[in-house]
Amino acid sequence: ILKLNSLKTELLNSIKKHSSIAILTHSNPDGDGYCAALALQEIISHYGKKADVLLEKPPAEKYDFLDAQNRTKIFFNHLYYEFIIILDAHSENRIGECVEILPTAQKIISIDHHIEQDPISNALTYIDVNAVSIGAIIFELFKEELPNIPNNHYIANAIYTTILNDTDNFVNSNVDAKTFEICSKLMEYNIQPGEIVQNFLLNKPAQQMKFIGEVLSTIETHENDK
Repeated sequence: ILKLNSLKTELLNSIKKHSSIAILTHSNPDGDGYCAALALQEIISHYGKKADVLLEKPPAEKYDFLDAQNRTKIFFNHLYYEFIIILDAHSENRIGECVEILPTAQKIISIDHHIEQDPISNALTYIDVNAVSIGAIIFELFKEELPNIPNNHYIANAIYTTILNDTDNFVNSNVDAKTFEICSKLMEYNIQPGEIVQNFLLNKPAQQMKFIGEVLSTIETHENDK
């Protein structure tokens, strides 16, 4: 298990060394692992390298404000990458179809904040169960470089989205002073929290709203409406 400083060293050395890089997250990705992958992809581009964010299926429309469609590659058989970074997961059974590219990789690093369970045997693993989101870990890793990255506004938007996702808009018990400290620093990059909430949490496709309405119409109450 890596420490934070060792993780950064391993990441930077591997980014410089390897010519093909993929960023994965767990199957059925959420706004933490996926948006952290988008943020890390942009950070890696700052170091002159291209990284593919790899998903099993196209990203949902709610990620359009992060230009997700153009920044994501859909998995197909026989892909090969020298260096693989796994975010928000550290076990093979959480990665889905993309697990097929692991055996041929030269280097694998997994970054997670869930309790350790069956780490990938040939991967270097970093786990911080106290981190509010994977995006928060990415921020801690590269906060010193962030002011010098041209597209830091995009990275800050993506990282803020990871925190929205894993705190359910700051209502979960994992919210602490560190969470707000990170968000305060993200504000330095001109993010608009209200717009991010609108895009990520509030904008729903018409079909989804109709489905929710159909479900709500079936509610029954019992025990004197308790």
